[in-house]
Formats: sequence, C-alpha cells, structure tokens
Amino acid sequence: RVLTQALRKGVFSPVDRYGIISDAISLSRAGHLSTSHVLELLPAYTEEENYSVWVAVLGSLGAIGSIIEETLEKARFESFARSILRSIASKLGWDALPNEPHTTQLLRGMVFSALGEYRDEETVFAADFRFSHHIAGNLSIDPNLRAAVYGISAKYGSRATFASFVELYERESLQEERVRILNAMGKFTDPAILSSVLDYAVNSGKVRPGDFIYVLLTLGSHADGRRVGWQFLQDNWDMLSERYSCGGIKMLGSIIGSTCSGFTKASDADAIETFFKTHPAPSATRAIAEA
Repeated sequence: RVLTQALRKGVFSPVDRYGIISDAISLSRAGHLSTSHVLELLPAYTEEENYSVWVAVLGSLGAIGSIIEETLEKARFESFARSILRSIASKLGWDALPNEPHTTQLLRGMVFSALGEYRDEETVFAADFRFSHHIAGNLSIDPNLRAAVYGISAKYGSRATFASFVELYERESLQEERVRILNAMGKFTDPAILSSVLDYAVNSGKVRPGDFIYVLLTLGSHADGRRVGWQFLQDNWDMLSERYSCGGIKMLGSIIGSTCSGFTKASDADAIETFFKTHPAPSATRAIAEA
C-alpha cells in the first residue's frame, strides 16, 4: 500500500517506476509474489505517461490476462484493464500532434491495440471506422496505428472483413505492410474464418512459405486462435514437418513454439506431450520441451 501511494504521488523516477512493476510481474511468474499484489500496483499507473514504463505495465496486464483468458474471470479482468488504460488513451487521442516524440506515436498504437484487445467499445468503433475508410481508399491510417487498427478490425471482424484483408494483402508490395496484414489475420476469433486464414497462408500460393510464421505468431497469442492453430498443426503434421524442418526453411521449432507455448491448462500440456511422443521432430526437440 505504501508503495502504491508513492507511485501515485510521483515520488519515483521513470526507471524506478519501470523496475517496480517489471520486478513485480517477474516475481509473480516465479512464484515469489502473489499476483494479487501486481493487480494492486497496476492502478497506480493510470496517470503514467512514460513510454518505457507503459511497456512494462502493458506487459504485466498481458501476462496476467493470458493466464485467465479461458476462465470466468476474463470479463472482470478486461474491465479492470480498461480502467487502467482509459486516462492515457484520452491524453494521446487517435491523431498525432506536430513534432511529438516518436515514442509517443509508438505508445498510441500500443495503448489502443490493448484497449481493443480488452473490448473497449469506443476503441473498437473507432478502429472499424478507420479500417473501412482505409479499405475504400478514403483514409490512410498512420503507419504507427495500422497494427492496432488492423488487429482490432480482425478480432471483431466477419468473413467480409477477411476478404478485405486478402484484397489489401494482394495489392500491397511493401514487405513490412504485408507482414502487418498477416499478423492481423491471425487475430480473427471465428474458428471457421481462422481455418480460412490458415488455408490461405499455406495453400494459396500468395504467401511466401517463410511468412507463414507471422500468422501463427498471432494465432498463438489468443485462446481462440491457439486452439485452431494446434488442431491445424496436428491435422497437417506431415506437410508442416516436411516443409519446415529441413532445407532452407528450418522453421518447425518456431511453428511449434508459436502454436503450443501459450496454453495454460494441464490437460493441454498432456495432449502436447502425447502428440509429440508419436510424432517426433528431431529438429525441434528444444522447442517442444519449452512449449
């Protein structure tokens, strides 16, 4: 409580404010500090404006959220996270100001991406508005906000949204932007759409084999995508192990890590171990053990 009060009063330097929440979540992960103590600290950061400190705050929220995303506490946690983020979102706004620091531009994207992840209705509406006008050619989204807008639009999107992403991807020539679009495609939550995303990434011939990993990285970051990705890996193991374990693209370990590392239930750990006992992957032994 004393530490929380000191944080609210601005007693500590940015380095110390960063260190306090970063150490707290690390100690919690190691089992030396109750997660409830981390949750008690986080509201003291609602008026924080420093980019580096927010990296630690958002990382802490993400770490806790990933543990409870398939529990009954998910909605309560999302409400809690929104309460932490609303003040900084209001200060930043969606539009960049002249001559503002680059870190402010980066922070804006991170904050609105997180608010979208935590189902903030105003943020979802604003992102959808920008995406639809961007697709129509009426509005160009600030590059620092594109990952946030694309990701939010996909998370709450329909099959028509997926079609828009495909169109956007196929007319894009810049690799950086193509990667951003592939990352966003992994944010869909409808299993049928996610299956179409995977089919497109693997079988359309439009996505470079080495870029397939970008879809899986995002799929593995949320519960809906993780389960679809894990089923896809099992159903297509022979193809994936042949294509990505040898030759010039040795990516099988990354594919396994991206797909399997985010699970939090013992039953999933058992299922993963059972699968790889009968489907060995010598080039990915360490990735399997870590997952």
